[in-house]
Amino acid sequence: MKKVPPIQTLLPHEPPMLLLHRVSEWTLTSLIAEVDCEKPSLFSTPQGYVPSLVGVEYLVQAMGALAGLKLISQGEKPQIGFLLGVRNYQPICNEFPGTGVLKISVNQVFLDETLNLGAFDGEISHGGTILCTGQIKAIMPSDPEGILQLDELN
Repeated sequence: MKKVPPIQTLLPHEPPMLLLHRVSEWTLTSLIAEVDCEKPSLFSTPQGYVPSLVGVEYLVQAMGALAGLKLISQGEKPQIGFLLGVRNYQPICNEFPGTGVLKISVNQVFLDETLNLGAFDGEISHGGTILCTGQIKAIMPSDPEGILQLDELN
């Protein structure tokens, strides 16, 4: 198994929006990340639960962590990416459990390396039970700062 750097080195996120706690496994086309349900989150309810809609961000961050791991393995720095869409996000619960560990899995189904555009099937499970599935699409442009500054031109 490949050694995995700390999650905060893989994503251009900072707390409180860094929602994943660690990567447990990865290959060039897949990744499993974990979230400790007991740790407070920006999205936690007073009862300690996190709404299942936050699972979309868990999947996006897992996909970003995989991109970050690939870049680091090539001697490069993780970059900003942009979510393009979510398809068939299907939670079977309204909120995630307040105990245990969530496993967030992403598997590449499409990658255009010229455009840095990818699609990934995602799954969130808890104790072996699948809680959410969906497909996410994102792009990692070569000049993300240029895209972010487009709004300033208007």
